[in-house]
Amino acid sequence: MLTPASGLQIIITTDTLSQGINVPDIYDVITMGEPTDPDEFFQRISRAGRDPSLVPDAWGIMYVPPSSYKTAHMLLGSGTSMPNRSQSQGLKKPQHEMHIGVARLLLVPCLRKEQDLLYDNPLSDPPCDTTIPGPHCPPIQIFMEDPSKSRAKPRRLSPDEAKLAKRRLIEFHRDLWRAVDEVSLVPPQLYLPDKTITALLNHLSAFRAPLDLDEYINANPYIHDKRDRLWAVICDIRQSLTPGVTSRGYTTGGDLPAPEACTSSTTWLRFIDLDLDLDQSGKQMQYQK
Repeated sequence: MLTPASGLQIIITTDTLSQGINVPDIYDVITMGEPTDPDEFFQRISRAGRDPSLVPDAWGIMYVPPSSYKTAHMLLGSGTSMPNRSQSQGLKKPQHEMHIGVARLLLVPCLRKEQDLLYDNPLSDPPCDTTIPGPHCPPIQIFMEDPSKSRAKPRRLSPDEAKLAKRRLIEFHRDLWRAVDEVSLVPPQLYLPDKTITALLNHLSAFRAPLDLDEYINANPYIHDKRDRLWAVICDIRQSLTPGVTSRGYTTGGDLPAPEACTSSTTWLRFIDLDLDLDQSGKQMQYQK
């Protein structure tokens, strides 16, 4: 699994992999949480760049919570200097407290210089020349908020609207099935399963462009390359529902109204080989059945 031929790109592991593993082409090691002491930190990240000829720019990255920086500042607030390796061996991290060496790693302006001092290395390394403002990378939010959860929920269709729209989507997947050149034993439902139809109907008012459909169809080998035709059907449905919906506010949270969302793409849609018919105004699209 750890050979270049395996194609493996990401390994999630415990500290078991931090010792006795000599894979030559690991690019980055990312650790989560505060280490027990500097020895543990460097032991972990030393898995990266074992062969400099294969990985000339290896990275060792440690993510810690903001509270670790507060603890480090408190620990070093009295001006305590970093002991060398022989002195630090007797300063193991007490329970629930930070090792002074870890505090130094979090706050020093140059990790390379700190490593040389910690392990009594010859001071032959070039000085730090990082262009990042401050001693280390700026704080980031590790767990990013899912944008789809922060969006305002689109208006749900009424039962009558949903029935009409579902019928149109079923007609669409049957059209795709009938258009297959060879005789296939695949049922038409696989082209657009009920689960996908339900998801499309639930978000019908939120779609702003054909790209918005990708998350619903990319995993389906029968329809993932039919996105533009599906978009035309979505527009057809929205156009047919617009007169009864506009007066009640078709969208929420700043989404485009149904007609504008569809016409925003007509400029390039008209150059694609789709079964579309544009009237003289270029604003109404109707799928030819």
